[in-house]
Parts: sequence; structure tokens; C-alpha cells
Amino acid sequence: MQSQQENNNQHLSDNRQFTDGGSIKLRLDTEDLLNRIELYIKGTTAYINPQTGEYEEVNSGHPKANKHGVQSIMGRLSLLLNPQTVQGNWKDERFIDALYNIRMSLAEDIMVNREDWNISTNDYMGIIDSIMEALEAYLSRLLDNKERESYAHTMRSMESNTLQSKRGLGIFKN
Repeated sequence: MQSQQENNNQHLSDNRQFTDGGSIKLRLDTEDLLNRIELYIKGTTAYINPQTGEYEEVNSGHPKANKHGVQSIMGRLSLLLNPQTVQGNWKDERFIDALYNIRMSLAEDIMVNREDWNISTNDYMGIIDSIMEALEAYLSRLLDNKERESYAHTMRSMESNTLQSKRGLGIFKN
């Protein structure tokens, strides 16, 4: 029968790729989410060209907004989807109120600028709904301080891994 220490060591070893600094960076990195939203609004798909190794975008549908509209919407979203915004501690009521306020403000901004941004009435609600679905999933991490609690667990695991790996170093081994 394995001791508790051996079980802990095995668990830490099995989950090492998820409990290092990379996992915190992965959780906080919003670049991929913002890029996917931008590609959706632009009506493009991105890929790495296997011949050149270069990042390329190709049309995969119709653009939902012109360049100015894409830039304006994405600029606004970058203020909402960033590592700092996910580190709060909201209760359900605050979360619901925030989603409502964001939806209403975003809908108003897009409606007011719809013609300048070349957004069709057919795409209007789809843009808002798609953005809000992504925002809701991301901002739900604010509920009841769960995101910070998960960081604490990750940091404890990292410290434990670091201490465990240092034991066998040097002239005097434990």
C-alpha cells in the first residue's frame, strides 16, 4: 500500500503540465478568444500555410462589419476580456447585472454605428449574441472567487513540485 506522500508525489507528477506557470498563463491569456471573435466578425478563417509557415486569413463567409467596425468592436472587447477582469469576486446578482449592462451597451453602440460600420440588420443580433456567449463564459470565472482559488491550488502544486525536485540535488541527498 502506498503512503500518503507517495500518492501525493504521483498526483503531482501526473499533473505537472497543468500545475506550472504555463497553466496560469493559459487561463489568463485572452488572445485566442479575442482572435476567434475578430475572425468571426471579419468573416475569415485563419491557418498556418504549410508551404510558407506564415499565418494567413482567408474569407470563409461575408464580413459582418467593415475594418473600422471590427477595430472598434475589438478595442472595446479587449477592455472586457483581459487578465485583470477575470480576477474579481462577484456574486450571482453582480454577474447578471454586469452581463445585462454589457449587452445593452454593446447593442446600443453597434446600433448607433451600424451604418458607419457596414453592419447589416441580419447580422446585428448574431454579432451581439456571439460576443455575449463568449463574454459570459469568460466572466463566469469571476463568480464566488473561484478563479483565484484555483490559482492558489496551482501555486501550492508548483511549490510542492519545486520542493520535491530540489531534494535530490547537491552533495547531501535526502
